[in-house]
Amino acid sequence: MITSKNYTQLLIQVSLSQFTFLVKSQLSNEITSYQQIKLSNQEAIEQQLEEVFSKYEELRQSYDDILVFHDSRLNTFVPQAIFDENALGTYLQFTTKVFSTDFFSFDNLDSFEMNNVYVPFMNINNFLIDKFGAFHYHHLHTPLINQVLDFNKNQSTTRVYTHIQDNHFEIVVAKNSKLQLFNTYSYQTPEDFIYYLLFTYEQLQLNPDEHQLILFGTINKSDNRFKIAYEYIRNIEIKESKAFLSNNIESENAKKEHFILLNI
Repeated sequence: MITSKNYTQLLIQVSLSQFTFLVKSQLSNEITSYQQIKLSNQEAIEQQLEEVFSKYEELRQSYDDILVFHDSRLNTFVPQAIFDENALGTYLQFTTKVFSTDFFSFDNLDSFEMNNVYVPFMNINNFLIDKFGAFHYHHLHTPLINQVLDFNKNQSTTRVYTHIQDNHFEIVVAKNSKLQLFNTYSYQTPEDFIYYLLFTYEQLQLNPDEHQLILFGTINKSDNRFKIAYEYIRNIEIKESKAFLSNNIESENAKKEHFILLNI
């Protein structure tokens, strides 16, 4: 018996405040469907997801591959040389509060000799298992690091990458294909943003006049966060997504809001 394939992939990005999915052709890499749904902390997340699945027919179809990405700050990167699969919680206790009842997982980044250790949203995973059966899941910062280190692999100097979202941002510092630093900061104002950015430059003894800053995510050159950054760091580039989206999708907003997901 030959199993038919439709050569489509479903990618899901989920946090406690947002559920995003897109449908991607594995033949053309075209993204044919994209939806972003806000979630409320006032209602059980499983009930909200049930409503989402009832509303969108795309979530009730079959796919050749389903990838789920957990978007949270409950993660840390561990070099392969000191990694022990039996001690996952030990690595996380230095950066976040963990409990003995937590379930821990990790993603391999074999090309870069490290692992991403994290706490997945198991209630969401269990809900998705009921809906899909088998699927693969990862932490969202895994493809972020993969993408950044791939961007930077031919660079001989240290560069600073900043993935910006509306109320937090990730800083990745890389030299060649080696990770120098990863951190996540919450912020409210452009002044908060530049404070943490310059603090990173200072701590790593990077010269703002020499070491390039690459921004991506929800930012453009008319943004106050860009303007204040440019006052202190003149060598700045905004990296644009190369994802191919269908015309019926709000492509520019999608490309900025979900840069990581769209470039997987």
